[in-house]
Amino acid sequence: MNLVNSEPAAKEQKILIIVEGARKEVRLLEKLSELYLVVNKQVVSYGANIYDLYSVLESYFGEEFENDESFDLLLALRERECAGRNDPEQKKLLEGKYSDILLIFDFERQDHRFTEEKIRKLMKFFNDSIETGRLYLNYPMVEAFYHLPQNAVQNCCAAQDFYNCRFTEADICGHTYKQRAAIEGNSLNVSDLTKAQMNNIIAHHSKKANFIIKGKYSLCSDYCQEEMLKLLDMQLEDYNRNQAAYVVSTCTFFIPEMYPNDIVL
Repeated sequence: MNLVNSEPAAKEQKILIIVEGARKEVRLLEKLSELYLVVNKQVVSYGANIYDLYSVLESYFGEEFENDESFDLLLALRERECAGRNDPEQKKLLEGKYSDILLIFDFERQDHRFTEEKIRKLMKFFNDSIETGRLYLNYPMVEAFYHLPQNAVQNCCAAQDFYNCRFTEADICGHTYKQRAAIEGNSLNVSDLTKAQMNNIIAHHSKKANFIIKGKYSLCSDYCQEEMLKLLDMQLEDYNRNQAAYVVSTCTFFIPEMYPNDIVL
């Protein structure tokens, strides 16, 4: 990861954040930006899932797009925009120059185009925010961020059982996970969250990721892509064995990674 937290450098940064959905993800990332980021940023809704992105990259650069020296993510996305919605504002954003690119997508294990090879390939390839872009996944989807119980979020306290919160094949194939997360999680408006509340949510997901990777329910000490690939592999193994895996959102991890000394978790 090449995002920095020093003020002089931050003034020179312009970050593009590409999210899957048009509403919930955009509101969440806008709030994160408001609370933490001192850099210039743009949030772009991709409007399709990660396997659509894979198909676009494959059709534009070929099956081995990861080995194409001319790879240009924004070029491929501009072409997609021109062929689809043709939104002038979106095209303008995708024509910009950015110091860093972040991609935030859902796991989407239920998608008929899913293969372990594809999701691992994307995670391994999008490993650098400057060179190719940096990928963060929500397991199973962005609603995982909101799955923390209301009392824990509202009062900035620990949710004792969150480490064991899981999603099942029935949740995602039956399209019931969003409803379940709304019932078991919190209904607070993300726009109203305080920095202390956001810190608490990030901390729970960080501890959860570390629990999955290392078996210790404590804050991650490293958010590098190698660790996130371990997280993906363990989630895949768990799902294949049990038709279930852990609820965890990594979409906020660029915050403690970017500002390791400023954020208090």
